[in-house]
Amino acid sequence: MNLKNSALLRALCLGLCGALGLVGCGKSGSGATAAASEEPAPSTSPITLRGEGLVAVVTFEPKAPKVGQLFAATTTLQDDVGGPVEASAFVLDATMPSHGHGMMTSPTHQRAGAVWRTEGMKLSMHGPWELSVQATVGGKPRRATAQWQQAPEAL
Repeated sequence: MNLKNSALLRALCLGLCGALGLVGCGKSGSGATAAASEEPAPSTSPITLRGEGLVAVVTFEPKAPKVGQLFAATTTLQDDVGGPVEASAFVLDATMPSHGHGMMTSPTHQRAGAVWRTEGMKLSMHGPWELSVQATVGGKPRRATAQWQQAPEAL
């Protein structure tokens, strides 16, 4: 086999492994932060994120974004009993802990009372993602998280 055919064969093998999910994103180990019993939310929104003293209900627009598609999100902040929470600072983020990366965009956030609008989100691949909200409520930092599954059919 000549060098040109060898390089082509290697490229085809890597492409096949990537399509089957056998190639990571450069980080060994799972690095997952979710408990083993915590199942990711389905591929459609809304998604409820929970933390100490903070509940965030996130709705994507469109409801089931496709891989590589820019999308927006509306997040409603609540306390543990469902009352509205106003935050002086807010960040909605998505990371893929098992691969050691997050989104390749820098979303913007705008507030309207207890509701935040995030523009410019994009998920680069299907699989398990961790959604997180970091908010400053009453001068104190709060964080809420949830596992979310970007479905393969969203390609």
